[in-house]
Amino acid sequence: MPGVIASDNPYSKEEREVLRRVAGILIPPSEDYDVPGADDETIFARILVLAAARSASIKSGIDVLNALARSRHDADFRRLDRARRTALLRDKA
Repeated sequence: MPGVIASDNPYSKEEREVLRRVAGILIPPSEDYDVPGADDETIFARILVLAAARSASIKSGIDVLNALARSRHDADFRRLDRARRTALLRDKA
């Protein structure tokens, strides 16, 4: 992550994976405008910097997503396919 010292990052590798997947679903790439999604390496690095100040509430949200994924699909959120992750974020599956 450019601009972030590892010790400044409040998120574990697993939490970063969940956040990156969520970011990519919420802000996908656009072929029409030729722009990457929020899960793009550079964009996501900036998101992590900005999200550091809210890490407690974001970590709580990650815990909720993982619990929901485990209860509905017997797997952590990051292990689900994109369709199931999207459905959980929309609370449809």
